[in-house]
Amino acid sequence: MTPDPGPRPPQDPPATDRPRSRAWEVCLYAVVVFWSLALSWAGAGGRTVSAFQLVERADEIRTGALSHAVTALRVVQWSGGALAVLSLVRAFAPSVRLAGAALLAATCTFGGVAVAVAELHRSLQALPVTASASLDYGALVAAVAGLMALMRAAGDLERQRAAG
Repeated sequence: MTPDPGPRPPQDPPATDRPRSRAWEVCLYAVVVFWSLALSWAGAGGRTVSAFQLVERADEIRTGALSHAVTALRVVQWSGGALAVLSLVRAFAPSVRLAGAALLAATCTFGGVAVAVAELHRSLQALPVTASASLDYGALVAAVAGLMALMRAAGDLERQRAAG
């Protein structure tokens, strides 16, 4: 039998428990959400449109579900950018307590994506049956990244509160 070596020195926490790595992860998800706005979000009749193109044509879209989708996409743009900035500040200054603000920005980002997807789907359903219309992969990428950012930001706030 081997003798007990005594108490072990404290070890560094795993990388996932470090505030900087968590902040970088949230920032990455926010950047992916913002990047997904350039991908194809909807297609009809062989043509596709990105979220940025929808927002650029906002003056032409005045009523209906599509105008609500454009408003939600603008929320995603602003809140996603705010989430990325907050995450960068948290990554470079981990002592700054901004987890609550990051959670709010992540909630707005994911909520905006969810509303935009729902309203785009509703407007695509209103098209004539002859036009094969569908949501594209950009909406899926934004929804998954937004959900991941929201979950990570909620975990960060919980850890920040536990740390005191």
